[in-house]
Amino acid sequence: MKLLLAYEYGNRYLKSLYGRHPGLEARPYAEQIQILQDDYHGWPASVMKRAGEQGHQAEVIVFNCKPLQEAWARERGAGLEGDWACNVLLAQLESIKPDVVWMGMGLRYFGAFTAEVKARCRKLFVWIARPQPESLDLSSIDCILTSHSTFVDRFRRMGRNCEVLLPSFEQRILERLSDVPRDIPFSFAGDLSPAQQRRIRDVKMLVRGSPLLLWGSCMTPPPVSGIRSLGRRLWHHLFVDRASLKRRYQGEAWGMELYRILRRSRMTFNSHAEIANREAGNMRMFEATGCGAALVTENFSNLGRIFEPGKEVIAYGDGEDLARVVEYYLSHAEEAAELARRGQERTLRDHNAVIRAREFLGLCEKMLASE
Repeated sequence: MKLLLAYEYGNRYLKSLYGRHPGLEARPYAEQIQILQDDYHGWPASVMKRAGEQGHQAEVIVFNCKPLQEAWARERGAGLEGDWACNVLLAQLESIKPDVVWMGMGLRYFGAFTAEVKARCRKLFVWIARPQPESLDLSSIDCILTSHSTFVDRFRRMGRNCEVLLPSFEQRILERLSDVPRDIPFSFAGDLSPAQQRRIRDVKMLVRGSPLLLWGSCMTPPPVSGIRSLGRRLWHHLFVDRASLKRRYQGEAWGMELYRILRRSRMTFNSHAEIANREAGNMRMFEATGCGAALVTENFSNLGRIFEPGKEVIAYGDGEDLARVVEYYLSHAEEAAELARRGQERTLRDHNAVIRAREFLGLCEKMLASE
């Protein structure tokens, strides 16, 4: 099979990556995409690479990365007229002629653009892991991939093919972390936006009662103008008046820098966004356990199907229970380390990128056989 992953990466991450590699935007396409892949941002690109190692032709395209896509167009004498992100990707599809395309993108691409993509491949998969409006145009989509079964039920009721594909951890990351010390007692790495009230509440509590250090985009205020002004007022309410949060904030962390922080962490806190509808399965669970940190996460009803609570991860119920288990494991470091070891073993055995690639390939073969 010819497989193509077309993913939209966050602009903050892309700005950070190119800032860490001065002059990268002027280098050839092959060098830029290699550096992007070597940073291991997210997990789908690793799954696609592992699929390629299982006997298939697999390509990864970060279609909203302008320097990267400019390099591709420049090397082929193509222009960047109009909507360059869409136009260059369509040209790449014409060149590669994939059997299966897997897309991860924002709402604006659904509809006319996904129809253009579908016209250039046999089967089109998309990733959706958050609620979407009922009016979203899914008519060109052959299969929706998601990390949560509640979304599977919803999309199937709408008459759409939908399958669970959990995130995974790429084992090769550990080869680059062998000399990283385990010197952070307790960490949180992630977003603290006004839309995540439960997570913010728990982080504030943990900052008051533990040595929790924070990484992420939580301390950057939204723009002043327009509809985002409400978000800015909320940001001021949540963070500017909470000096304790600001003192614990260590900066943003992406890609390999994020993995280094998780490797340094003896324990790390995870909280699913409200959109998960109290179902475990976010990416941080696998990143944290894969790096060998003791994962502190919610005891949702499906957690036991992914990790064994109390043996492979530290599970908590309400906020009071969270404070209790954190205090216990901070004072029982050997128990936390043993739990972290078992959690890492489980991820490397059952949740690695090779296994996810096999699962994805099985879905591709199933969809292609249905033609």
